[in-house]
Amino acid sequence: MPPETKRPDKFGAGALVASGVLFVVVALLDFRTGPPPSNGAEILLWRDAQALVLDFVSECFFFATVLLVPGAIVAAPVRLGYR
Repeated sequence: MPPETKRPDKFGAGALVASGVLFVVVALLDFRTGPPPSNGAEILLWRDAQALVLDFVSECFFFATVLLVPGAIVAAPVRLGYR
């Protein structure tokens, strides 16, 4: 296979690896924040105390999900033998 055709495969595989790493980061950040309290006022205090971590959780989750798209389009058909 010429090197020009292997480049998209490497990009798709790299995107899947990066997505997996970001999903692990999301899991670790979720573990760090812990479960929210059950009382309404305590939830607001918990949210204020964990605001930065919760912001990183949503950003990492977004980018991990976006990186699944090139992985599914490029790398999956190659691994399944369709190309």
